[in-house]
Amino acid sequence: MGRNAKNMLKKFDSAKQKYASQLAKGLKQTSKQMARVLPKDRRADSGGNAVSADVAASALKLLADLAQPLRLGKTNLHPYRLKVKELRSVLQMAANSDQQKFVQSLGEVKDAIGEWHDWEELVAIGRKLLDHGTNCQLLQQLRTIGDAKYRNALALSENMRKKFLRMSDGRSKFSSRRRVHGSAEPIPAEPVWRATAALIA
Repeated sequence: MGRNAKNMLKKFDSAKQKYASQLAKGLKQTSKQMARVLPKDRRADSGGNAVSADVAASALKLLADLAQPLRLGKTNLHPYRLKVKELRSVLQMAANSDQQKFVQSLGEVKDAIGEWHDWEELVAIGRKLLDHGTNCQLLQQLRTIGDAKYRNALALSENMRKKFLRMSDGRSKFSSRRRVHGSAEPIPAEPVWRATAALIA
């Protein structure tokens, strides 16, 4: 491995500690895993190493942000979409990012939350414009569809956190044992590291 590649990996490791301290345990366990997933024929590539390491560091900070809030619900699900969207946008800078399972999952979560939010807006508009009384079937149907979209978006979001961040939904005893000063302690799975490593490959 060339000097530039070693410096890049050193900078990347330093960034992990700086921007994602709550991931410390998981990062220690997966440091060797990170080295394995980097393509061997690309490790010595010196072009754009500094920029790639900075982008990867940003991705790790955004990844840590996905651990908050501990519990997702109607009041915070749409703001959570912004975090998902931002991380996905960074990870999409890597080549073949559309083939990364984690990136695909982020896209599904982003779209599902966006669709639910659109229906919420439609229900709000319906309340203002429809004057059919409390038994308005159209408004009830809009609410029913909106509720279904919400349940789907919430399920996809929680499943993403369980599968890729190995987080619970914040309701179980297990989740409380993994909180540090009120924060979640995600331990990213290998597909997450692959998607992040692709930024510096």
